[in-house]
Amino acid sequence: MTKLVQQWNAWRQADNHKTKIDLCGANLCEADLCEANLCEANWLFQITGEKWQIIITKNQIQIGCKVYPAQYWMEFNDITIRKMDTSFNCVEWWHENKEFVRMCYNKCAGRWHWDRI
Repeated sequence: MTKLVQQWNAWRQADNHKTKIDLCGANLCEADLCEANLCEANWLFQITGEKWQIIITKNQIQIGCKVYPAQYWMEFNDITIRKMDTSFNCVEWWHENKEFVRMCYNKCAGRWHWDRI
């Protein structure tokens, strides 16, 4: 976390506040972000409580550890989905949740003026 703190301090001290902070791999589970300005954040929508966490961004959808462009998710066939997790009936889960994921992505797309899927 030391590197993250150093980046944060550098950003706060920068005159133009345009320094980017790389949070890839950062564990922010207990972080206090109440005054954080996330206007340009690429992470726009998160769904937890399902078998897998779902994260929707402008360019991709992540379900569990699998990250693909949104359009790819909508085009995957049952064989491709089955190969993603053989320990769980992921095909059944995908059939039950595909339209919900699409709806969430399109809701974000409408709000942020992306192409819908």
